[in-house]
Amino acid sequence: MILYSLNNVIIFFIMLFNRKYFLFFIMMFSVSAILFFLPETGQDYYFYKGDYDSSYLDSIFPYFHSSFSLDAEPFYKFYTSFIKIVTDIPFNGFLSLNYIICISLLFFILKKIFNINSIIVFFLFSLLTIVPTIFYFSPRSSISFVFAVFAFVFYVKEDTIKGVFFSFVSIGFHSQFIPILFILYILNLYNKGILSKYSNKRKPIILFIFIISVILIVVLKYPIELFSLLSFFISSLPSAGMIEGKLHYFQIESQGIRVTSLLSIIIFPLIFIISLKHNYFDKLFHNNILDKYKFNFILFLGFSLFFGMVVNILFINYSHIAGRISRFSDYTAFMILLPTLFLNIKMKNILLPFILIILILIVIIVYPTLYNFNLNIIDWNNI
Repeated sequence: MILYSLNNVIIFFIMLFNRKYFLFFIMMFSVSAILFFLPETGQDYYFYKGDYDSSYLDSIFPYFHSSFSLDAEPFYKFYTSFIKIVTDIPFNGFLSLNYIICISLLFFILKKIFNINSIIVFFLFSLLTIVPTIFYFSPRSSISFVFAVFAFVFYVKEDTIKGVFFSFVSIGFHSQFIPILFILYILNLYNKGILSKYSNKRKPIILFIFIISVILIVVLKYPIELFSLLSFFISSLPSAGMIEGKLHYFQIESQGIRVTSLLSIIIFPLIFIISLKHNYFDKLFHNNILDKYKFNFILFLGFSLFFGMVVNILFINYSHIAGRISRFSDYTAFMILLPTLFLNIKMKNILLPFILIILILIVIIVYPTLYNFNLNIIDWNNI
């Protein structure tokens, strides 16, 4: 991961001279090349690779299958098998191609509401934690996260049908996004059916916060009972078997507090309030989008962060559950919220690349397992 970090430093310095398409393509192809040459990560890598390598073509729908026992949703297994059969590239080649596919899809959907400068900075911030996590260590989360972003954008644009469609597609790739996509769907209905009728939206928003809090407590604290109650509906989902198989995670014993939960509980909500107070979000949008969808964007972003905060409070002693369920909220904060703050600092054109380089050093320490960084290699007695 040293090579990956050095590549990030170089890309951030290029920001001093260019923040348009050139930087986007440099980032895309340099990261995809590094993903191709990175070594295996261990057991998870072995299962992902085994599933990919065992792909075969069959006459039984959906035709593209694999014989390896990877515990993954059907859409992901079809996706990887399709790429393997059609291209016959090795697994590390799949990781590179998957990154190019996902980053291209993200660019396509984000440009529907955001300006190019903002999107480029979004992608740069994604290099810090998002890219190594979902494109290297957990590729199953990559394409599912992309389609969750699709759903988010379409809900912001009040296109409920497309939002629901891409929510189901995302769930078909990874069931961990079910809670947040369910909340966004309910919020979409509430926004179009109730909030739109109020000029002063403060009271109905407070009411919705209360309702969502109750729903989250019930859904996340009593998932097994709820699954039994809604088994008929859940069985129609493409990843129903996976959902049932993951319920055992809610029965594990306490694992200890996840330090990065403080980001979701304190730091991200604080940055959101600051950005909202100073109208920092205004610089993100196309001019024709600002007046039309600004409120919706702030509403859905705010509730995404609120969701992550509640999840991390509910599962403060269960780091694995908190990290998985709040992944969309955390990534949205890393990809959109943090860039919003830094895009509005004074002298941003000069300071931003250097601030990002400092952040590289910080995330290496905060996420040591992600960067294979061991603090024990430092002789603290000599410092």
